[in-house]
Amino acid sequence: KICPHGHAWEKFGEDRTEELDIIPAQIFVREFVRPKYHNPECDHPECQGVKMPPLPVRPIEQGRPAPGLLADIAVSKYGDHLPIYRQEQIFARHGVAIPRSTMGGWTTALGRLLLVIYLAMKEGLLKQPYLQADETTIRVQGMKPGKMHTGYLWGYGVPWGEVVYEFALDRSGERPLKFLRGFAGHLLQTDAYGGYNEFVRQQDGRVVRLGCWAHVRR
Repeated sequence: KICPHGHAWEKFGEDRTEELDIIPAQIFVREFVRPKYHNPECDHPECQGVKMPPLPVRPIEQGRPAPGLLADIAVSKYGDHLPIYRQEQIFARHGVAIPRSTMGGWTTALGRLLLVIYLAMKEGLLKQPYLQADETTIRVQGMKPGKMHTGYLWGYGVPWGEVVYEFALDRSGERPLKFLRGFAGHLLQTDAYGGYNEFVRQQDGRVVRLGCWAHVRR
């Protein structure tokens, strides 16, 4: 901080430069240590055997995945469209071997846990005065290797609110008839597809079917 002529440099300000960086995902093992106790000096039946505190509640009993790992796999698969076999490769780069078959089983178990939330969301939607409904195609892997067929995702929701999907292998009018059973509202907005006609007809005028200006313009 001293110049060649013996004078001190004085700070009068500073410039700052930012750059983006990333810390790769960290995979770690969380270990639960549970001490075991026994009482060798007491003969009372209540004091026989081994005493040990229970494990905390986990998403999959007798399974290894923690909630954070399950959430990461699910978001990667369904939110980022990252197939499980690619996630298997990513985990391998981190030095962790998680077979795709194992992750598939975990995903199925997670789906059963989330079913409670799904049913609560559906119950809330059916209490709304106004619902929108639509269905869209999705390619489904068939029972035979290499064969694909068309499936359908039926979507029910309110504008800028929650949406609940129901998967089906067909586009039958039985799908909305069954899903909308118990609908407490009186307005249902759909396109002109006839699959919703039977549900509206059975409501005897209680439910009014609304059209869509986007479809009219199209």
